[in-house]
Parts: sequence; C-alpha cells; structure tokens
Amino acid sequence: MRSWGSANSVVGAYYTLNPTAWTYAPDPSRPAFDNFRNWISSERLTWQASAKNKVNLSYDQEYRCDCHRSVSALLTPEASAIRQYHPKIFSGTWSYPMTNRLLFSAGSNYQTLDYRPGPQPETPLETIGVVDSGLSNLRYRAVGPDTTGHPRRRSRRPGDRPIGARVEPRSRPGGTAGWSSSAQCG
Repeated sequence: MRSWGSANSVVGAYYTLNPTAWTYAPDPSRPAFDNFRNWISSERLTWQASAKNKVNLSYDQEYRCDCHRSVSALLTPEASAIRQYHPKIFSGTWSYPMTNRLLFSAGSNYQTLDYRPGPQPETPLETIGVVDSGLSNLRYRAVGPDTTGHPRRRSRRPGDRPIGARVEPRSRPGGTAGWSSSAQCG
C-alpha cells in the first residue's frame, strides 16, 4: 500500500471561533489549511491451472479525501466541503497458448467509483451557510450549494437540498447604512 498527501496553510484564513454562530469571529490560534490524503492498494493473484491455462486476478482500490476543498481567504474551513473518492477495479484474464502460433485469451474488469461530498465534522448537516458581503463575500458557517460537487452527484444525504443565506449592507434613504438578508433555497 502506498499513501501520500499534503497540507498547505492558507494565508489570511482562519477557523471560526464558533462554527455555528451567525457572525464571523476568526480564531487566530487555528490557521486554515487546504489538505488532501490519498492511499492506493493493489493485489494480484496468478494461478497456473494447467501447463497451458493461466488465470490472473487483480484488485485495485484507492481512497482520496479532499478534506478541506477550496479553502481560501474567502471560504472558512468549516464551510468547505469534504470530497471523498473510493474507486475500485476488479479484473480477471485467462490465457491458453494452444500452439506456438495460436493463443486464446480473454479478460474483463469491473469498476466502481463511490463519491461522497459532505460538510465538515464540526458543522451540523442542517446548518445554513452565510456569505457576508461586508467581509468581501466571505463564506462561513456551512458548505454552500456550489462547493459539494457536481449537482447530479449524491449530495449530503439523498433528498437534501442546499440552503444558504446572504447578508449584504444596504444604504437607506437619508444615507444611513442598514442590513438586508435573503435566504437561498435549492
């Protein structure tokens, strides 16, 4: 088995002090990072069934976790998606050299790709995400509808729809600043 990965710190990004709070308060003791883990395992079995019949079986499996997908100065770690991939390939071949000029062989394979996007462990599944335009469109609290992967893929749980909230500063008549908010439901 082979394994590898990386963890890169993200300049200007921090975890939130309280991941479910409606206002963003950075935790300077916990800088953000963008990381992934990967491992792959391959097994192979060869069986010489007779002097001329040989069977090969192989199985390859991989695990990849984009554990803090797309973290940046505008996307906090708890609002980033976890994307997990589990490709598996099973294959088999048979060969039979009937003569030194005639070879019979056959083979087949079967593969699956289990793909699971989801929220971070510290973020409850039903948490509504926030995009705060007063903080340069910083996304915090929860995974937004555009960070969990392809819309046709299985999202958090079957039947779930992404939900988000947007908070924007607005000018009121007379020049005073106020706040307006809008909810976004998928």
